[in-house]
Amino acid sequence: MNKFKNMNKKKSFWSTLVNEFLGTILITFIIIYITVFILLGRTGIFNFMGSSNDIINGLVAAASFPIVLILAVVVIALAVNIVGLFPLIIHKIKAIYNYTYLPLTVDEIKDALDENIISSKEDYIKLILDSLRYGVTNKPSLFFSTYYIAFSEEELCSLCKAFEEVFDSPIVIDNDMLSYLNKYDCSCSPFDILLLTIRQEDENGKDATFALYTDGDKYKNILETVDFPLYVG
Repeated sequence: MNKFKNMNKKKSFWSTLVNEFLGTILITFIIIYITVFILLGRTGIFNFMGSSNDIINGLVAAASFPIVLILAVVVIALAVNIVGLFPLIIHKIKAIYNYTYLPLTVDEIKDALDENIISSKEDYIKLILDSLRYGVTNKPSLFFSTYYIAFSEEELCSLCKAFEEVFDSPIVIDNDMLSYLNKYDCSCSPFDILLLTIRQEDENGKDATFALYTDGDKYKNILETVDFPLYVG
């Protein structure tokens, strides 16, 4: 069931898709470019490839060997990971699609509550986590890591303001929510901000609790119960 069918998009799906896969697109383009270059050289289109000059042949061989070696390693790596590559891409595209609808506005959160899509602030946090998580499998796994599409700082600010207005609370990642996060082998979350990951460890080696807020004075008592209150402004 599409939980966002009655929600408004906050960003373009295609531009977000390109941004998220930009690195993969560039690497693929470079590999194709190098492969075409070598194939054209092998057919004799580049005259120096067939040169009788030992110096030129030596330079070409020296330049080509690391390229061929890199290509061989890439091909082997792709062959090893090919089974997980396609479901990873499919799940990431789905997460990107969900991301275009998030964060929800105040009215959209209220509508989600009225339509029983969520029933509490904890449900909304879990909805965000489930919507933006992707990996080879979307279920907890001992063998595959999971990842998240991360909010920008501006989006986090909008998220916190709407969250506080509807639920009269900051976003709290307490021990129960940490347990939900820890079901998945992931070192990040959609709430990462200013290069500080939401899942740090405290002095006792346990995952630290967090809160994201915009109104520190109003929620002072709640913020004192977590290890790392993070202001989003």
